Amino acid sequence: MNHERPRIDILLPTWNGERFLQAQLASLLTQHGVSVRILVHDDASDDGTWRLAQTCAARHRNIVLHTGPHVGVVGNVSRLLELSEHENRAGYFALCDQDDIWYPHKLARSMQAMRQLERRCGTGRPLLVCADARCVDAQGRPLCASFLRGLGLSPGWGHDLRQALVMSPALGCSCLGNAALRRLALPLPPADAIFMHDWWLLLVAVCFGATHCISEPLLDYRQHEGNTLGVRKPKAGILQRLATSRECARRSQRQARTFLRRYENQMDAAALRITRAWADMPETPWWLRQWLCRKHGFGKPGWARLWT
Repeated sequence: MNHERPRIDILLPTWNGERFLQAQLASLLTQHGVSVRILVHDDASDDGTWRLAQTCAARHRNIVLHTGPHVGVVGNVSRLLELSEHENRAGYFALCDQDDIWYPHKLARSMQAMRQLERRCGTGRPLLVCADARCVDAQGRPLCASFLRGLGLSPGWGHDLRQALVMSPALGCSCLGNAALRRLALPLPPADAIFMHDWWLLLVAVCFGATHCISEPLLDYRQHEGNTLGVRKPKAGILQRLATSRECARRSQRQARTFLRRYENQMDAAALRITRAWADMPETPWWLRQWLCRKHGFGKPGWARLWT
């Protein structure tokens, strides 16, 4: 039996993250049961982020630094995935935000779930493991015990293509993927062609491999004024929530069209039919959209019903 520790590239995009970066790096360096390399790519920060990263890298040989012109979060993550794929040193990659706190067993627990997927599906298919998280504020004080429950999601929801097309349950900073997923998902499409990089990775894994969501929180997901995305604001009125739902639907449909252009020749007939139905929604009459949603099983849990 091979008892070698799994090798994981932690992909850490940074941009003006000096405030929380040191605490996050400290939590990454305490991961047990795995061998990690922390790939940092800075997106042209104009605060002290780069200096802080250099200081930490000088103390820890497994922190590798890269920088470049500002390209936004999707472009930054794409560069990190490409660096990891090009060097091909790690069989797995973990997405990471600059402002969270990982629990020491996060990667080890995620690898347990990954091994289960590998035994069931093999190592040659794209595989993705995600997890729940505890939401905290900028000072680390608890906001809610479960990110997934805060969105009205169960750990088993969203791992079917019909559901994954309309809403992603995969919190990016909790995601662990294998080399097959990294290879098939690259290059990431431009930011305006997809909803977000973690959702794109989920779709690739759901369509061509397998996914699993761990129900226990494995990190503190920090919510503050600088978040790109986060938990839904609780005080939004019904009209605002409906408008937001419709806009999210439109963006996810644009993402489905991008997915079709990339993978149409690799998808089986059932996946192709489902994906095309969702991608074509904006050009479909309203009454027919409602019927197609019922026919194909498109929907969201809880209050967040589709506004197609």
